[in-house]
Amino acid sequence: MTPSAPLLGAHHMSIPRKQGVALGLFAMTLMTLALGRGDDTDPAAGAQQLAAAAAPLWLAHELRDVRERLQQKGGPYLTFLERSTMHMGLYRLPAGTTDQQTPHGQDEVYYVVEGKARFTVAGSTRDVSPGGILFVQAEVEHRFHDITEDLELLVFFSTAPVREPSPGHAARDQDPAHDAER
Repeated sequence: MTPSAPLLGAHHMSIPRKQGVALGLFAMTLMTLALGRGDDTDPAAGAQQLAAAAAPLWLAHELRDVRERLQQKGGPYLTFLERSTMHMGLYRLPAGTTDQQTPHGQDEVYYVVEGKARFTVAGSTRDVSPGGILFVQAEVEHRFHDITEDLELLVFFSTAPVREPSPGHAARDQDPAHDAER
């Protein structure tokens, strides 16, 4: 069996050691170029380029591992992915509690992993259960309540600037039958 070296940013993947050494040399070359050694590149800009180049192209997370990290941290929420374009977290609310969050500055999507509760957004209430997907526009009041089974949610925050959707998009967002028409 060939010895392996971990591949940066790939959580459950490995590459042969010889390729790992080549990758390391390639990374050092990128760092030299990005930091401006040997040319007139701005070092601050080079550091930003280096950080972008070093950021993994993809990541894999196991829900059981994220749950364990949240339990070790304590509290109801754990951010486990933070990129310039989005953040992702795990939010847990025990049965019998009420969500105490306030509106956020970003659009967000909740995916209900487990549990049952009621969800109120901008004065409208609905039941939520596993498999439910909820979108909330930035700065809109929303809350989970009447939690009858421990609630676990994956939360996706957009960090993109908020803009108004076109009239066609707004109609599709509100009409679940739209997907059936495609």
